[in-house]
Amino acid sequence: MSSNPTVYDPAYGSAGLLAQVLDAASSRAVFGLEQKAFPALLGATLLALRGSFTPHLARGNTLNAPLHCGRRADVILSNPYFADIGQANAPSHFAVRSGATDLLFVQHIMARLKRRPGARAAVVVPEGFLFRGDAFAAVKRVLLDTFHLTGLIGLPTGAFAPFSDLKTAILVFERPATAAPAPDRLTWCCALTPPKELRPTKTRPLADAHLDEARSGWRAWQI
Repeated sequence: MSSNPTVYDPAYGSAGLLAQVLDAASSRAVFGLEQKAFPALLGATLLALRGSFTPHLARGNTLNAPLHCGRRADVILSNPYFADIGQANAPSHFAVRSGATDLLFVQHIMARLKRRPGARAAVVVPEGFLFRGDAFAAVKRVLLDTFHLTGLIGLPTGAFAPFSDLKTAILVFERPATAAPAPDRLTWCCALTPPKELRPTKTRPLADAHLDEARSGWRAWQI
């Protein structure tokens, strides 16, 4: 892994994730794609306020971008939009075609990670992604055969309220040192279940403190 990794968000929205990256290390190269005009403007403004006046942010439909011809990244972070665009509208360049955008974004992310050990990604998916079969099973098989699934974090209900009440999870995976991940590699799993009075709601959004349990557990597991 590079000492100054490139970080990509294929659906950067208001660029909150990329802003956090710059807050941690302002010299990092960040880039992203966003389809909608207003979020893209907000994202560029947010990064400019961080002192990044020339981030590589572009407008466009990520799902229409060629999978293997674009710029690759050391790290990919994304909370993409979830929708069903219909099987007939699914771009033909995906190995597994589906109208579910979460399935398409996961394939895009796998393709855009650099082909070097340690290149890693964290992506938010609907909880249903974990349990559905057919096309979902096919993509999950590719992920498990190609990458090491290092972490699986279940987010609390209401994590993205008021924008969505969908139950979600975070997939964390990385390229292994060998052509295929070692069969004995473990996956750290955590389900964040705060007490009812502390759960995120439309008037009490997800706070950084909600992730303390996941952070402490992740650090302890890696020791």
